[in-house]
Amino acid sequence: MSTKKKTTKQQRPKARPKVARTKQRRPRAQERPRPAGRLRERLSTSALMYAAALRDTKNADLTCVPSQYPPIPSTKYKMWTKGAASVGSAGWGAIVVDPGYGVCSDLQCVSVSSTAWAGSGQLPATMTAAGMVPTVNNGPFVSGQLSSQSLQARLVGCNLTVWPICAELDLQGELYAITHPDNESLLNMTVAQINGYPTSLRFPVDSSRRSITLSWSPTKPEDVDFNIMGHHQPSMAIIFTGKAATSNWLAYEVYWIYEYIGSTAAAGKSISYADPAGFSAVLTTLDTQGGIYESGRAAVKSLVNAAGQYLYEMSGPVLTGAQGAVGASMAAYGMRAMERYGGPRIPPPGADVRPVAATTIETPTLGQLYRVAIRNAAGDARYFFTRDLKSVKAHEVDHGLVGGYTFWSATPVDDQHNEMPGPPQMGG
Repeated sequence: MSTKKKTTKQQRPKARPKVARTKQRRPRAQERPRPAGRLRERLSTSALMYAAALRDTKNADLTCVPSQYPPIPSTKYKMWTKGAASVGSAGWGAIVVDPGYGVCSDLQCVSVSSTAWAGSGQLPATMTAAGMVPTVNNGPFVSGQLSSQSLQARLVGCNLTVWPICAELDLQGELYAITHPDNESLLNMTVAQINGYPTSLRFPVDSSRRSITLSWSPTKPEDVDFNIMGHHQPSMAIIFTGKAATSNWLAYEVYWIYEYIGSTAAAGKSISYADPAGFSAVLTTLDTQGGIYESGRAAVKSLVNAAGQYLYEMSGPVLTGAQGAVGASMAAYGMRAMERYGGPRIPPPGADVRPVAATTIETPTLGQLYRVAIRNAAGDARYFFTRDLKSVKAHEVDHGLVGGYTFWSATPVDDQHNEMPGPPQMGG
């Protein structure tokens, strides 16, 4: 009698019983904060680059001050000077920087102490005081070239960074750092007066040899306008204590970003941008953070997030009212369109746009906002927005361009820079 072996199918594990779940919305007070990455999107590219130029000038890309509307094409340069300061005969040393004098390579913009400096608890009375060693940067122009007709400039950003380089046994003392809140002179100021400013900080010198960075920011109208010299004062300084008559005690580096306009600076001119809302947000939040820190990259990230939060909170009715001739709605939204049309990748002309040899727009509508394109024989095109359609010559002067430009097109747009119905108005 044969018996067959029973075969059974593999038993599947029993599925867990489904339990109905209800998704509960967390109370509004407990909602997660808006991610910082999304806050940064509130700032335009020009505002982001400007924030980097203020906080981390050494590593920032060349950029402009995005405060002026319409933006003026300019030539941008980064300059620097590096060296070391010594402790003077009285056990004190100092570094003083005049950010505005960095405009030209023959102006004494930095002064550092030598072992012969006899100062004690007080900054020098002048940049060339006995025992102080003044120095210049490596800028492309000299002061004799500055002219209201051929060369004007404005400062974008300036940083002073220091760190101890002395021997291990000489690591002692303290640093007193300050950027004047109104960009005024710090010369002859005592340590007690420096400590009286909320913008000053005091750091001990230890084996970490950490670096300290001071940043400049505009505080007056002439700080953000093109001019021959602008507002310049020795407004950034560090005074420190250490072992008397110690050479090369504190290393320093100072970086500037400047932009120039005029025929002397015509070579290398590049497009500039404008974002009044982003510019205002960066400077407003900068005032609350101070101008002395340890990491430039971290300072840029902190500033950008704070400025993005500021714009996020202010993007309601506060920014919808009139602001100048163009309105704040353009500042909040239209500037991104201006960057899109005025950036490095200029869009090709459409089928309905053809080059014309014209010097004026024939039938402008009073008060209408236009996106204007002008170009020269070499094909160099410039885009800008305006309610005041002038002759090409007048626009060339406004934007710092060399002559030879003619109108390409003038397209009516609304306050958000969206095209209005109808074909573009053409010249001639």
